Amino acid sequence: MMMTDSEFASKMDGLYKSLYNFSWKMLGNREDAEDAVQQGMLNGWRARRKYDGRSISSWMYAIVGNVSKDRLRKKKVGNGLDELEPSLDSGMQGPYDIVSGVDQLNSWRSNIEATLDSMRGDQSDLLRRKYIDGMTFEAISEDLGIPKGTAQTRSLAAKKEFESTYKRMFGEPFLGSLN
Repeated sequence: MMMTDSEFASKMDGLYKSLYNFSWKMLGNREDAEDAVQQGMLNGWRARRKYDGRSISSWMYAIVGNVSKDRLRKKKVGNGLDELEPSLDSGMQGPYDIVSGVDQLNSWRSNIEATLDSMRGDQSDLLRRKYIDGMTFEAISEDLGIPKGTAQTRSLAAKKEFESTYKRMFGEPFLGSLN
């Protein structure tokens, strides 16, 4: 079923903050991250008719990730010493740390996917709907045909299972946020 323009725009609006954080981690610069997210959201809006109805979050992360990578490639390194000095905002030590940060982020996302894939299907599905697709508990309860309170209770149990599975699989606690 095809989403209306207003439904699509509403879902995209809910993603801005997480897309901004994602891009900022890649680019290490607030202004560049804002520009990349705005460009990515514009690209997503222009391509909305091609959206296949799966996770809009994953789709938008891919678009914004590509825009951010393009910006990294276009940055000219070596025009002066200022470009090699660390940014006070980013905590990065230089241009090579940006690439390292992207690798870390990709590794972290891969670990999250592996953890979700190893969990029971109903728990994994609920977490994906809530934290990847950005669905509300109302929408989840409607989709699953259960009361909202039941969806919330199951979410708490699924979050605990996710955290223990992540720690068991990767030998360290999950440092992200499932709020």
